[in-house]
Amino acid sequence: MYLWEKMIPLVVNKGDVICFETSIIHASSMNKTSEDRISLAGALLPKNHSKVEYLLKDKKFIKYDIDNDCWLDGGKVSTLRNYKYTTGDYNFINPVSKNDIENLLKI
Repeated sequence: MYLWEKMIPLVVNKGDVICFETSIIHASSMNKTSEDRISLAGALLPKNHSKVEYLLKDKKFIKYDIDNDCWLDGGKVSTLRNYKYTTGDYNFINPVSKNDIENLLKI
């Protein structure tokens, strides 16, 4: 809730395209229409980079070694079962405080 209060809405029309650096804090509210909302993300990466996808389940992470086909298929979770994976304990405690966020936002 705190971040939603600090965000500035960007109202766009059907067919508009928005381009931005994905490291910027961003979000989208729930699509309450009957129409699909299409989203596309891209990246410029070295030719021989490795592609991974992570899922959290209970207190474990699952790291999948994927290829382009995984994302081209829409990035469906059901597709991940076709890929090799490793698992591990997920012990991350979010260290970001409200104060940290305010400093990042320069409030």
